[in-house]
Amino acid sequence: MEEREIKVAEDWDFTVANEMCALRASGIVLRGDKILLDHVLDTGEYWLPGGHVKIGETTENALKREFQEEVQLELSELRLVAVTENFRHWQDFKTNFIEFIYSVKFDEGSYADLTGLTADDDNVEKRWVAISELSNLTICPTELPKFLTDLSKNVQHFVSKDF
Repeated sequence: MEEREIKVAEDWDFTVANEMCALRASGIVLRGDKILLDHVLDTGEYWLPGGHVKIGETTENALKREFQEEVQLELSELRLVAVTENFRHWQDFKTNFIEFIYSVKFDEGSYADLTGLTADDDNVEKRWVAISELSNLTICPTELPKFLTDLSKNVQHFVSKDF
């Protein structure tokens, strides 16, 4: 029997041919009538701040780590509000991103300094966006405006497809 080399991945993120799968944790940060989003400069897309979950890491711990890395703030409150399955075209890939979305909070005084901060690379910046403007933007998950209207205690589930 031929031995196969096993490649160990750090993140729950893998690609086969032109298909990509990933597990992501993201956070909803609200301030008045605005939401904090990651703006991807080269595509113009907007994403909830967060990132990939590492193998062996919970989605909650991944989100705490991502916020610490990207905005140097510790989250004081996390509550799961939605799980999405995003099947879409992205760059040259068909993707299947599973995303655990939390409502998050940190110290009130920390919110003022979040504008313009960069995420993991220089192609992404943080922006406060008016919730009323979300329908005019390319956002992922596409259902974001729908579940922002009801951040109740019930976890919501969405499946979005563009293919």
